[in-house]
Amino acid sequence: MFSILVLLLSGALAQTPHWAVLHYLSTEPVTEQTLRPVVAWVDEDGQPRDWFFDSVVLYSYPLYHYDGHPTEADLTTYTEGIFEDGGLVALADTVATLRVELNDPGYRLGVWLDGITLDRQDAIARSSVLQDRFDALGRDELQLLGFYWGWNEAAAPADFEDIRAFNAWVHGQGLRALWIPYYGAESFEQWSTLGFDHAPLQPGYAFYDVGLERFALTDDDIRAHDMGGVEIELGPPWNPQVGGPDPQIRSALAYFEAMDHYNWTQSSFNACYHSSEVSDYASQPEHRPIYDGLYRVVAAYPERHTVREQHVIRATADTFIQTAAGYEDVASGDSVRLNLGSNAYPNGLRTWLRFDLQAAPPAERVVGAWLMAAAIEMPYGDVVDDIELWQVEDGWDESTLTTVNQPASLSSQALASHRFAAEASWPRWHAIDVTDTLLDALDQGRPQISFMLRRRTEDGTEAEISLWSREAGDEVAPRLVLLVEPETTTDPDTGEPTDTGSDEKDTAADTDSAGDDDTRVPADEQACSGCASSSASGGWLAVGLVLSATGLRRRRRLSDHRRS
Repeated sequence: MFSILVLLLSGALAQTPHWAVLHYLSTEPVTEQTLRPVVAWVDEDGQPRDWFFDSVVLYSYPLYHYDGHPTEADLTTYTEGIFEDGGLVALADTVATLRVELNDPGYRLGVWLDGITLDRQDAIARSSVLQDRFDALGRDELQLLGFYWGWNEAAAPADFEDIRAFNAWVHGQGLRALWIPYYGAESFEQWSTLGFDHAPLQPGYAFYDVGLERFALTDDDIRAHDMGGVEIELGPPWNPQVGGPDPQIRSALAYFEAMDHYNWTQSSFNACYHSSEVSDYASQPEHRPIYDGLYRVVAAYPERHTVREQHVIRATADTFIQTAAGYEDVASGDSVRLNLGSNAYPNGLRTWLRFDLQAAPPAERVVGAWLMAAAIEMPYGDVVDDIELWQVEDGWDESTLTTVNQPASLSSQALASHRFAAEASWPRWHAIDVTDTLLDALDQGRPQISFMLRRRTEDGTEAEISLWSREAGDEVAPRLVLLVEPETTTDPDTGEPTDTGSDEKDTAADTDSAGDDDTRVPADEQACSGCASSSASGGWLAVGLVLSATGLRRRRRLSDHRRS
């Protein structure tokens, strides 16, 4: 069963983590104030509405190997910050409080400790002490996932033996090894042979004067070396190409667009740099859209633990049409495949999808919405990087729709752009954020919503992807997945609103209910952090949905800052 249909309930942190956020003890200690908006997604009043990142990397910048660091004093400061100064206890207490507030008593937060070392050869002995002390805490709110190799973000061949030995020890403890190399780092492509379980790649667009093509190059590397994911880099950007009245917002928008365009929201493991920025954004009205947009990016992963409802609406109609001569009047509504892109005939192939909204929850409860489809094959080419999503009129029938009678689009520009590429294994689920479009449709009371996917350039180049259609079965049918606030009722004794639960709803037709060494100094230690935009996007990702404790929706669009 497709995993997004499974709502993970209390006590079920997935054994495989999917999203980590870095917290720098050298920037600020672990306190409930700083970690609460990171462990949980909170509303503008500071009230938790959902869990956020499923793991936290506890790190300190002086542990990085640079200019004589780390020193013995650096290692002592890090260890004391975690144990003697109560950092892990504060983190556990934060989770304990949120367990009560989110009514999820079994939730456990994943923790990554740093593989502390003066010399790579002593990493095992020193990290073993950290593991023993962590275990001695006995806090069931926290789960030690593994160790982060923060010693360096590149790996020289001379270090290979020590890295492999350390990671072998980590695995011997039943734990995982994490590395976050920067773009172009030495030996980054050998992450797996070095024994790392996760190695999200830093695009580095936030830190250097590079163009938007950096995201496409990052995606190429991730795919070529099966790296699994990417790191989002937030904060005041260094890149002079960001520009705009508020570079932080434009930078965040660019990263979110890239997450959407390259389908990184569905990657097996992603990271976020870094927690202080995330925490600050939660309480800054001018940057609150970044915080809410980041939540939407994290929440898009199908297996993510959530206390929200997932409301699934399968397509009620889907088909594809062909633009080549001799095919203009051919209908394909009964096909188990939805072909999309172009081939060498030349032939443009456009996919059409329609969804019934009559059983959808009210707009006030919708936190996020994604159009999801399962890719199964690339009949032509290795990548199609200019697929555009359009909202179209609903007046079409899948059994008769052709190029000749296709309805018009409802806007003058595409809603978003998306990239499909050849995969090592199929099917591969793809997600496109359609939150604002869906909310607009619900606000207007539309009974249905229709989308069309097509290449921006249907020029006869061989770039075609095939998707499963609804005729292939419910498990693989295209769908809208809505993340919604649970319904509330009023407590007769207190008059306060109470959740009615978080049961998943599932409706279908029958509506059954660069080589530069990124030293990663946090922004408040040495001004740096995120920026970028999808090089081929041509679209936008609107973010900034906030649901207050009273359920009133306040929408703010990062798309106001989109590039021209």
